[in-house]
Amino acid sequence: MIATHATATLSHHAYAFIADKVYEPSRIRLGDDQQALVSGRRAKRLRHLPLDSYDASCAYRESTRGTEEIGQLVDCISTNHTHFFREIEQLNFLRDVTLPEWVPRLTRERATFKFWSAASSSGEEPYTVALVLAEYARVHGSLHWQIEGSDISSRILDDSAVVRRMISHALASDPEIEG
Repeated sequence: MIATHATATLSHHAYAFIADKVYEPSRIRLGDDQQALVSGRRAKRLRHLPLDSYDASCAYRESTRGTEEIGQLVDCISTNHTHFFREIEQLNFLRDVTLPEWVPRLTRERATFKFWSAASSSGEEPYTVALVLAEYARVHGSLHWQIEGSDISSRILDDSAVVRRMISHALASDPEIEG
């Protein structure tokens, strides 16, 4: 029998196994209170495989055929919440404190301001930082900068590749925005 979300039950043992497997590559710590969330997010994959229980999916993940399942697991567990100007306090701190402190030295040394957005999701945060840096450079003079964005979810990075290319081309073609 193929399990459905309504009939498959996520045992404590299977949940502990999944929590450990998520933590190893991602350092995402799933608490005991997140068992329902994991069950709901994994139900579709359970049906797709098709396996009749979460315990069977854990055994599958341990097999040689299930090696790609760890990436699938992290993708379904990670939350990709993003939007432009999401953390306005941090952006204000960048503009009002960090840049005034660092730009004079960077300018003297002809160095590049490097920014890493570690949880970029589909890219709105690093592009927001690019806007802040471009505006700062426009108002205060030359600033060379570089932004690197990464995310743990291969699915979200694949989905956002087209958008990233479109925005990169738009930024490159606008003489007002200089990185």
